[in-house]
Amino acid sequence: LRHQGLQQSIQSLQSHITSLLADIREIADCQEQMTTDVRMAMEEIDTKTRELLTGVCTSLEEELNDYFRSGKRKEQQMLEEEDAEQRRSQSGLWGKISQWSGINNQGREDYRKRDFAPDSPEIKFSDRREALELMTQIESTVTSLH
Repeated sequence: LRHQGLQQSIQSLQSHITSLLADIREIADCQEQMTTDVRMAMEEIDTKTRELLTGVCTSLEEELNDYFRSGKRKEQQMLEEEDAEQRRSQSGLWGKISQWSGINNQGREDYRKRDFAPDSPEIKFSDRREALELMTQIESTVTSLH
């Protein structure tokens, strides 16, 4: 009787051990599946983040190019207006007098000197207002990309 009770206890323990080993394998399989799922999710997040960043960079580059192209058009327009005004002032009576007397209109700023120089890290402005206007335009362009 005692031997039979011990035999059943051993079989019961073996059954429990087998069940526990199966549970451990199942947990290991779940852990492996979770690791795979997390890795795939991280790769997807990385891919989407790179796509978004590339899109934002492209959009920002296009906006900045448009901004500077627009500035160049405005600068060209200002040059043309300045040239036309100088021709008008030089062809009039006062223009002839100033040419004859050797007086130049040096108080006027030559817009050709204000051309954007990409090699220069410094942009020069005639006054604080111009600098603030440029800063505001750049800020609004960048803000509009959000």
